[in-house]
Amino acid sequence: MIGQSELPVVAGEMRIWRQDLLDRVNTELVRAYRKHGVDQWGRHEFYAILLEEVEELWDAIKSDHSQERVEAELVQVVAMCLRYFETRDRYREPRRADAEQGE
Repeated sequence: MIGQSELPVVAGEMRIWRQDLLDRVNTELVRAYRKHGVDQWGRHEFYAILLEEVEELWDAIKSDHSQERVEAELVQVVAMCLRYFETRDRYREPRRADAEQGE
């Protein structure tokens, strides 16, 4: 893991862009949880969902869509990765919230 002292200094404008990305990912994640629920996925399910999102991102890139469209697809990719990280694998790990309550 990279320590705080090893992280590059992020200029003010880059920090704003990063926060914008994180805000957009959070909004997408909340939308996805509301639409699809919070059930855990297995690794194969996660891979299939991630592959679909990456293919949509690739389609936007190769079709030369606007940067806004590419970024929207990128946000969905990041959100699905974060969702899997938060809920963990249904066959291997309890949800993070469930695991923390058991401590």
